[in-house]
Order: sequence, then C-alpha cells, then structure tokens
Amino acid sequence: MTRARPPEAPAAPAASAGPREGYRQFALYTVIGGSGVLLDLALFAVLFNVAGLDEQAANLLGISAGITNNFVWNSLFTFRRTDRPLVRFARFYLVGLSGLALTAALLWLLSDVLGIDANLVKLVSLPLVLALQFWLNKKWSFR
Repeated sequence: MTRARPPEAPAAPAASAGPREGYRQFALYTVIGGSGVLLDLALFAVLFNVAGLDEQAANLLGISAGITNNFVWNSLFTFRRTDRPLVRFARFYLVGLSGLALTAALLWLLSDVLGIDANLVKLVSLPLVLALQFWLNKKWSFR
C-alpha cells in the first residue's frame, strides 16, 4: 500500500506584496540580523577567549553561525519561504559574504587610504550593508 503524500504548503506571499509587507520584512530582517550579530560575537568570544581557538577560525565560525541563524529565522518569519532550503541557504550565505567583502572594501578605502577612523567607517557601513543584503536576499535568495 502506498502512502499518500501530504498536501503542499500554501504558496508564500509575494515578495513584493506592497509597502506594508516590505516594511514588515525589513523590520524583521533587522531584528533577526541583530540576533545573528549577538550570536556571532558570543561564539567568537567563547571560541577565542575560552577555548583558545585562533581568531580567524573563531571569526569564521562565529560569522557562519550568525548567517545560519539568520537564514533559519528569515526563512520562517521574514520571507516565509522554506522550499529549496539548500539552494536558498547557499545564496543567503553568499549574500552574507558579500556584506563582509563590502565592509572590508570600505574599511580599506575610507580608513586605510583616506585616513578616516575605522570605527566610524564600520559604523557607517552597517546600514549600507544591511540595506544591500536585505535587497539581495529578497530578490535572489528568497524570490
């Protein structure tokens, strides 16, 4: 006897269902991103300061944990898309790395080349990276 497959989940809301939905998504994306940052920092601190792991390895593991955390929660709550998880995760991870690359480029140009304080550059880069990553994830990772 063959088992019947469970019915498919209802279609997710359209990615651009209107301005209110866009604001809701951006607000959730920002809050979830904050939780990823906290996880990244906490894991880095434990791995580096307590476990004695090399700072680059601890950084990579912390960032990876933050990106993974953000992917899970954004899939479930922000974009409400849980189909094709491996493809979506790969895209989301690449977008996360693009934010790392953009921040590194801004730090090099504005701090190393132009002499602007690196703390200020990092602070100013955050909203730019947040907006870019939100747009890329909305249009590519979760389309």
